[in-house]
Amino acid sequence: MAFSVGEKLVYSVRYGFINAGQAILEVRETVPVDSIECYHFISEAVSNPTYSILFRVHDIIHSYADTDSLYTRQFTKHIEEGHFRANETVIFDRESGMVVYPDDEMVEMVPDARDVLALLYHVRMLDFDVGDVINVDSHYNRENYSLAVKVLRRERIENAVGTFNCLVISPVLRVTGILQPKGDLTVWVTDDYWKIPIMMRSRMIIGSVQVMLEDIELGG
Repeated sequence: MAFSVGEKLVYSVRYGFINAGQAILEVRETVPVDSIECYHFISEAVSNPTYSILFRVHDIIHSYADTDSLYTRQFTKHIEEGHFRANETVIFDRESGMVVYPDDEMVEMVPDARDVLALLYHVRMLDFDVGDVINVDSHYNRENYSLAVKVLRRERIENAVGTFNCLVISPVLRVTGILQPKGDLTVWVTDDYWKIPIMMRSRMIIGSVQVMLEDIELGG
């Protein structure tokens, strides 16, 4: 397994030259969801006090994915961004092939769909090299997305934690067999069995966001 319970990755978040806050990826525990043993993944992003004066962010995502195949069983998000708020729990009903939203709204999902957080850990489990294209499916906000993760090149990254040989990957939206950009996200993962995300960079309309690993606790 490329990760284990107790793994906690802590990142600094910069918006342009501004230190905006901190983000955490954590494998909290395994718990039963409808009698199916699941990993409990957590993602949390928090703006620091100075940046919060301009734009406060506190986002928490909980993903529960079965330990056998990392298929999502339950997904919860708590979003606070400026004046925007969103709180939602959805159920991925694998037996019916539906995602159940609040008020019993049901949306059909593609068979291999995972939520965005479980998908990150699923990709870490895969074996890939430069030039490969990894086809994966995700479901988020009532939409199914077919993504192609392109493995672009190798690079070495140095930061406060250490020096890492990395594979650089980028997800793009798959449309009728043609690769088209979906945003502009690039991720550096360690070029080894664990494929730990070391750095993430996304270009925005104004400026860019960079997320850099600053602390790591390995599980076990």
